[in-house]
Amino acid sequence: MRKLIPAALAAALFIAACVIKPPDFAASPAAHSQGTADLQLVRLAYIPAPPPAPPAPTAPDPDDITAFSHYIHPNAERYAAYISENPELDLQIAVAYVNAGLDVAFFEDIIDITVPQDWLVLVNKRHSLDKAYVPSDLRPALGSNQQLRTAAALALERMAEQMKQEGMRLFLRSGYRSYNTQRSLYYRPTSSDRYNARPGLSEHQTGLAADVVQMYTSAKIGTLRFEKTPQYEWLLQNAYRYGFILRYPKEYTNITGYSYEPWHWRYVGIHAATKMHSEGVATLEEYYGRYLITPVPVPGK
Repeated sequence: MRKLIPAALAAALFIAACVIKPPDFAASPAAHSQGTADLQLVRLAYIPAPPPAPPAPTAPDPDDITAFSHYIHPNAERYAAYISENPELDLQIAVAYVNAGLDVAFFEDIIDITVPQDWLVLVNKRHSLDKAYVPSDLRPALGSNQQLRTAAALALERMAEQMKQEGMRLFLRSGYRSYNTQRSLYYRPTSSDRYNARPGLSEHQTGLAADVVQMYTSAKIGTLRFEKTPQYEWLLQNAYRYGFILRYPKEYTNITGYSYEPWHWRYVGIHAATKMHSEGVATLEEYYGRYLITPVPVPGK
């Protein structure tokens, strides 16, 4: 079937045929070449232009805290104030600290812990355990009369056994403490908030904190010298493999609320301890603010 050419297109072709005079190829080879070039130019004139290149992807703004995975929109004003007061802090860490409540002074607006049995429970000067809380799975650990929760006790014993195979001994000096025991320790003339936890605010009540020493002794001198021992160096390199973290590291007193304690190791489980070790997360407060909160993005974003 013959296709009909629209009238407008037919008219345009007729005009082009009248205006463009074909060269006399027989009369001149040069005319033949020129005519071929002219026809090629006519063809090129109808080749559509290539589509524009897509715009280059925009690099994320490192100062846009709303893009952080742990950003909580209702905390926006608190973030701004805390970042202004602590300009030296990495922004990711600053946001995590606010999420953990570190923009509020210690002992103010204390939050009651509702899930104390969680391995990752955050107990500090702003998060308090109920005075009646006693872990249900306490057991003696490391051949001592000190108790830990079962998972922590087993992990500590596995870790101590590996250290023993490498020629080092490890002993548990202090584990679980009840609210009343912590109360009696705190209300002493020599007590200080920098070194002693108030009752209800002690990690030892969780049954997940272990004060360890290199020699079996009840004397405090064992803990004071622990930093200088090969056991301490070994723990720094390997404790995460068994689920333990150094809870009160150097230079973080303003975050943890306590002075450096090389003997105080906290069980958080292998997953969290490994993540903290590999990502350089120094404190449980930072880990809590990064990974244990529910993000709330900017509405509509």
